[in-house]
Amino acid sequence: MVKKKICRRGYILGHWKGSAVAFLPKFHPQYNPEEFVIEEIEWDGKSALPKVIDPLEYSLVELKEMCEYNNVPLFWLIGKDKSTIRVQISDPIKKVINAFIAYGAAGSTAKQYRRVFECLVRFSVINNEWVVSDYNEKREEILGKVYKLRLAEESKNKYYCILRSFHEFIDDPSRTEFKKTTGHYQSVRRKEALTDEEAKVFFPALKEINPVYELIGRILRYYNREIFDDPREGFIIPLEALLRLQEHEIGSDNMPCISYNKMGRTIMFAINLEDELFQRLVELSKQTDLFVFRNKKGGSIDSGQVRRTFRQASELCRIRHISPSHLC
Repeated sequence: MVKKKICRRGYILGHWKGSAVAFLPKFHPQYNPEEFVIEEIEWDGKSALPKVIDPLEYSLVELKEMCEYNNVPLFWLIGKDKSTIRVQISDPIKKVINAFIAYGAAGSTAKQYRRVFECLVRFSVINNEWVVSDYNEKREEILGKVYKLRLAEESKNKYYCILRSFHEFIDDPSRTEFKKTTGHYQSVRRKEALTDEEAKVFFPALKEINPVYELIGRILRYYNREIFDDPREGFIIPLEALLRLQEHEIGSDNMPCISYNKMGRTIMFAINLEDELFQRLVELSKQTDLFVFRNKKGGSIDSGQVRRTFRQASELCRIRHISPSHLC
């Protein structure tokens, strides 16, 4: 028997990495200690107990990922917003990067932004030993180095846009909007979109590999392109937003409710989905009480796995490598 800390009441129940979790919003301004009952009990290692997520024991970035995954406001856990953040020239650049990932990541997940900065450190574009003043002296040099990296052009554009947003965050962390993309980057995505001819061979190949991933791809393309006479007027609904769709958000009127972050704001998106796709979505939702597109452990499917499967389907039908961005 071992000791395990549990929360009897006053928590927000969620899910993280295949396990139930209990969020403790102890830094919320309306926090009342009497509402929380936390105990250590004897645990046999067999019964399922939610893991207690104490804001003091996790980094800001980790907390944001957990909150995004469970649609829990980060503010509830840490009691802070962007207006409380200040950047000093003597601050370690690593600390500022973590704050930006937590507060400035727009339209994407903290995990994706962290990977971008880890890559920039690995390729010596950024040095984790710098302070903000060191970084500011090399801003233009850093942006130039991005285009010299051995990456696909689309990835270079993504890195460049994220760095520009990071620079705006350094200058004014309290801003509520940061550039997620540029007109050039947006036009590249539209120009390289999956064509109707490619779709005729790509989706059957994808369905042969995994019917669930084929449904994800079809819904993405339908919402982002097919419902508009002019695809250039369409939305950009990210893959990650669709993957977080939960069973209770399906509804019964062919209008699933999808929420995602855009320019620092939460966007709720609900529009009619064609009957075939909606019925497949309903059937899939009957097998879960949380995420519709779930992995074997009950959590949402990892976006990286979807991208790898898309690549596999592209190779199977012998066309260019198709990624989720080509369905937007």
